[in-house]
Amino acid sequence: MDKIENPEGLPPTRVLTIAKAVNQGLKSVAAMVLSGDSANSDAEVYMSSYSQEMRAALDEMAPREIEEMKGLIPRDIRILWIVLCSHWDPEAGALMDAAAGEPCQGHTDVEVMERMECHSLEERLELRRSLSHGGALVSRGWCQVTYSVTGRLQAFPTRKGTELFFSGVQEGEPSPDITEGQNHGSPSRLSDLVLAPGVLEEVQEVVEAARGREIALAQWGFAGEFSRGLAISALFDGEPGTGKTLSAEVLAGELNRPLQRVNVARILDKYVGGTQKNIEAAFEEASRTGSVLLFDEADALFAKRLNVESSQDRHANLEINLLLEWMERFDGVVVLTTNLRQGIDKAFERRIGYKVHFPFPGVKEREALWRKLIPSQTPVEGELDYEVLAESYELSGGSIKNALLRAAYKSAARGKGLTQESLREAAERECVASGKLVHSPSSEGGLGFSI
Repeated sequence: MDKIENPEGLPPTRVLTIAKAVNQGLKSVAAMVLSGDSANSDAEVYMSSYSQEMRAALDEMAPREIEEMKGLIPRDIRILWIVLCSHWDPEAGALMDAAAGEPCQGHTDVEVMERMECHSLEERLELRRSLSHGGALVSRGWCQVTYSVTGRLQAFPTRKGTELFFSGVQEGEPSPDITEGQNHGSPSRLSDLVLAPGVLEEVQEVVEAARGREIALAQWGFAGEFSRGLAISALFDGEPGTGKTLSAEVLAGELNRPLQRVNVARILDKYVGGTQKNIEAAFEEASRTGSVLLFDEADALFAKRLNVESSQDRHANLEINLLLEWMERFDGVVVLTTNLRQGIDKAFERRIGYKVHFPFPGVKEREALWRKLIPSQTPVEGELDYEVLAESYELSGGSIKNALLRAAYKSAARGKGLTQESLREAAERECVASGKLVHSPSSEGGLGFSI
C-alpha cells in the first residue's frame, strides 16, 4: 500500500513523542508474550512508562488537534494514536508484530490494544464498541477495522487519521483520479429508495450482510475457515435510471462508510501495465479508507475474457485475471452496477455473493417516485395528479427526476409554481428524449400510444 508522504519527511516532534510512548506500551505487551508471563517485571516498567509518557504527550496536543477530536473520550484518543503509530512508525509496527505474535502489515491488533488499555471486561467491550462501525472512531472517519487471515480483529488509519499524524498534509486532498469520493451531504438511507418490494428486500439483505459480517468472521470462526472471498460483493443490474447507483449510495450510508466510485474511463490505460496499476490503486484505496467500492457500468471493465489473437487480447485477459484476484483478496464491500449483465465475465458472477435485478418501475412505483421527488417546500398551483402522470409516461426514476427538474427550472424562471400541465409537458419531452411510450386517450375512448 502506498503511503501518504509527509512533505517535510518526518512527523512533527510532538507526534514522535507520542510514538515513543506507544512504543513503551507495545514493548510491555511484547515482553509478556515472549516470556509467557503476565507479571513480567520488564513489562510492568514499560507499561508504567507508557501510561506516564502518553498522558504527558497528549497534554501537549495542538489546539487544532484538540478541536478536531472534540467529543472523543480520552481512551478513544489513545486508541487512535496507537493505530496511527503502529501504521506509520516503523519501530511501533515491528513491536506490534511481536506483541501480536504474527505479522500485522501496519495494522493494529485489537487484542494487543486491550492489553495496553483495558483492565476489565467492561473496558474491553467499550474499546471494541469504539471500533465498531457505529463507534466514535469508525463512524467519524478516524480509522477502519478489518480481519487478519487468522481472524484477528485489526484497526488501520484512514486519510483523516493520517493527516493528524502528518500535520503537513492538507485536509481534503483529492483521491487519485481513478476514483471519485462521494459527498452528498446527508447520507442516503433505505427510506430514500422507491423499489418493488422484492427488490427492496434484496438490497436490505446486502446491508444486513455487511453489518453482520464482523461477528460471523471473528466470533463465529468463519475467518479461520476461509481466507479468501470474504468480501461483501453485489451485482446490481437493470436499465439506466432504475436505482442501481442510488442503492449503492444507500448501502454506504447505512453502513456509515464513504462511497468510493471507480471512474472506469480513467482506470483503463492504453499503456501496458497501466490498467493493472490503476486497478490495484482502486482496491488499495478502498481498503485503506474502509470505503464501499463502486464500479459503475462494470461491464466495461469486467467483460468476458477473449480468445487470444493478439497481444492486446492477452493484456485484456491479464487485466480481468487481476480483477478476479483482487475480488478474492478484497476485505470489504464492493458493488458492481451494469446495464448489460450478459457482458459480465462468468467467473466474476460466480464470485459475487448478491445479485439484484432492478426492473423498470411499474405504475405503482412511478406514482410513488413522482410524489417522493417533489420537495415539500416546492410551490404548487392546483392539484397534481400523480396517478395520471405514472400511468401516462413510462419513465424510470432517473428520467422522472429529469422531468421534474425540467419543469421546476422553467416554472421558477416564469415566477410560477409547478402545475399538472408543466409536469405533463416535461414528462412528454423526457419520453421523447429517452424513446419511451406515452399513453394517451384515443378517439375510441381507449388508450393510444406514441413515442
